[in-house]
Amino acid sequence: MTTAGSPDSATADQELEIAAFLRARPDFLDQHPELLKDLVLSHDSGQAVSLVERQVHLLREENRTLHKRLDALMGHARTNEQLNRRIQVLSLALLNAVGLPAVGDVLVQRLREDFGADDARVLIFASASITDTGPIVRFAGDDAAARQPFASLLESGKAYCGAVKAAQQEVLFGAEEAAASAVLMPLSGAQWTGIFAIASRQAERYRSEMGTEFLDFLTEVLVLIASPWVKRLT
Repeated sequence: MTTAGSPDSATADQELEIAAFLRARPDFLDQHPELLKDLVLSHDSGQAVSLVERQVHLLREENRTLHKRLDALMGHARTNEQLNRRIQVLSLALLNAVGLPAVGDVLVQRLREDFGADDARVLIFASASITDTGPIVRFAGDDAAARQPFASLLESGKAYCGAVKAAQQEVLFGAEEAAASAVLMPLSGAQWTGIFAIASRQAERYRSEMGTEFLDFLTEVLVLIASPWVKRLT
């Protein structure tokens, strides 16, 4: 064990001082080239190499690391660009759909084909001003029993990704449908709230660490589409 004042401790302190001095004077060896022949550097292979060769080796390693980071960043950028394009296509298709049943059909079809989802639902906690709403976009009215499983989610106003509770699954998909994981997005309209759910039969498809930035935009589109069909409170 090294203690204060021991030879090992003194040597370590001297090494730190030397390292600090060389960092502060990067041109020191240029001014004292005679020291280069006395310095010994070991390569990964165990062979002794010159200082210049070692510097080149380190620079190449740093270059490889930077290239890997750049490739990763470019990959993320391409993925985000593709995702953004698919969200735009979906949003335009929803806006062009005529009637809520058509909106539901477009939503499920595009989410299955472009986003790998197995199912989707829009549940609105208000009364509808029409009777033909369809099975995907549904109105639960002011029924507290249907709203209760989502109370904490609606209160937080934040999306949830992960396993679906049994009560939530029964309200959204029915007892016969198995949603192993889902994204639950709260909807907030004028005098009404709701849930936008995207489900998968794979337990690991939607996880808590997933980002939902692109889906936030989609929820705004759904609120815009659904609002005219919500029965206004008097």
